[in-house]
Amino acid sequence: MNEWDLARNKDDIQIYTRSVDGAKLKEYKAIMEVHGTVSEVLEAITDVKAYPHWMHQMAEAKILHQDDDEILIYCLQSAPWPAKDREIYSILKIHHLSSGATRVDMAVSPDTGPEIKGRVRVPEMKGYWLIEPIGDEHVRVTQQLLAHPGGSLPEWLANAVVTDNPYHSFANLREWLRS
Repeated sequence: MNEWDLARNKDDIQIYTRSVDGAKLKEYKAIMEVHGTVSEVLEAITDVKAYPHWMHQMAEAKILHQDDDEILIYCLQSAPWPAKDREIYSILKIHHLSSGATRVDMAVSPDTGPEIKGRVRVPEMKGYWLIEPIGDEHVRVTQQLLAHPGGSLPEWLANAVVTDNPYHSFANLREWLRS
């Protein structure tokens, strides 16, 4: 694995990136600290229907199936011209850790649901959310993600997505938690 490089540090949100052998996009890791509890942040992350309110460029999100600690979801992410919108079916698996932290693993479920004309299916995605208590009513939120966007993307757009999307999503999540 390559070392993490700090790609953006703004508004107390850090975005790190690194190249991964064989991957088209860089992997990213976004980190911020917020006022709140582990359960409040977990509620936001698992409130899938609210994703379009705080996840950057998220046009649609819905739960397809849910068990106690596993959620199958569908998301549609808007893409600027000339790219096509990306759709992804993914599974969220919730793990409550002995440290008081919660980890939500994310993985693509590529063969779920019909393909929709005009959209590109994301064929590969793996990552996690980590929500760690760091003090009274404060938590550290980390998201790490590596994805293959499917189809073709201009290099300038692919590189912008890796830092812009997590930054704006984290800034929006912070505001969402305050409301």
